[in-house]
Amino acid sequence: MALVQVFNLMMPLLVYPYLIRVLGDTLYGKIVFAQTVATYFSIFINFGFNVSGAKDVAIHRDNAYKIKEIVSSILIIKIAFWFLSLFVLILGLLLFNVKGNDFWLYVFSFFICLNEVLFPQWFFQGIEKMKYITIINFCLKVLFFVLIFVFVTGNEDFLLVPLLNSVGVFTGGMISLYVIFQKEKVMFGFPSFNIIRTHLKDNINLFISDVVISVKDRFNILFVGIFLGMDMVAIYDLGIKILLLVMLPISILNNALYPKMAIEKDKKLLSKIMKYSFIFYILVTTVLEFLVPQIVYFLGGDNLMNAVTPTRIFLLSAVVYSLGFPLAHNGLLVFNKYKLLLIGMVLTTLFYLFCILIGYTFSLLENVSIFAIITVLVYTFEFIYRYIVCKRENIVVNRTF
Repeated sequence: MALVQVFNLMMPLLVYPYLIRVLGDTLYGKIVFAQTVATYFSIFINFGFNVSGAKDVAIHRDNAYKIKEIVSSILIIKIAFWFLSLFVLILGLLLFNVKGNDFWLYVFSFFICLNEVLFPQWFFQGIEKMKYITIINFCLKVLFFVLIFVFVTGNEDFLLVPLLNSVGVFTGGMISLYVIFQKEKVMFGFPSFNIIRTHLKDNINLFISDVVISVKDRFNILFVGIFLGMDMVAIYDLGIKILLLVMLPISILNNALYPKMAIEKDKKLLSKIMKYSFIFYILVTTVLEFLVPQIVYFLGGDNLMNAVTPTRIFLLSAVVYSLGFPLAHNGLLVFNKYKLLLIGMVLTTLFYLFCILIGYTFSLLENVSIFAIITVLVYTFEFIYRYIVCKRENIVVNRTF
């Protein structure tokens, strides 16, 4: 999974300099905005099955009949939700009078949602054969990388970016389904309506959780596009891409230690994770703050040098994240405090919306740096909540640092 995460973050950064120079910041911003809209449909189509599906497959992996029921139910639900989402998208585009190339940009970007339908990562996680995910993901990312350089040669080719991405997603999905039904010998059937309804009912809480998380994590791009324009979306996107890459090590470390923590529930180990992660990110962030101008220039050129200040602000989030993420992943989750974790997500989302409301009311949402500051404040609020709760529940030892 670590390799998959690295591929997913590195490939867009490798393509980024070329697309910015060929398409320009405004067109690239439009693409990012359309893809962000598509991600909200992805959340609905997924409906939490990436989590519950993996768990159910892992539990019943030796029961062929049950695996058939799980796989068939999830695929049928996702296909139905995909077509429903496509209908809603087209209806929305018509209502908002979106025409011409912009219309097709949103439609082609939506086809990326086929990844949620056709690429059953949850199945491969459940049977613990992650090599399939790694190989398919790597090959498709490389293919997309090559096709972009071959076919996207001017700003008139901007529709090819989501289209080529969608073709890659479809190809990967078909290969994945072939592996499931041919190599893994999983049968497909049509489960009863009651079985499908049970799967939907069981996943309501996971779906709500995903929706809550997506508000604070993804709404910023929509707000930046609405309030500041598509060229500013490109600036925001660059800062976020750099931040996500910087935060990746802490995610990989905590995911690697999660099985050990789940078994041993070692509070001292949690404290060590937080302590050394904090020290590491203080050092890394300090170095990167000086290198940001060079990084931004390399990735975006002269047109995106306005991204320097927002990126420097974004990087402060990594320091706070190095403390907050372990508290959630190897703290609250390990000690089965799911309700407290969900409450924290809701409160953090409300705090984020409050910050946006204050910014809008007092006309503060005038540049990307303000949204970067809001991001830092949200991560800080999230950490404070988790730390207070973990102290109260005696999850963290008295001397964490």
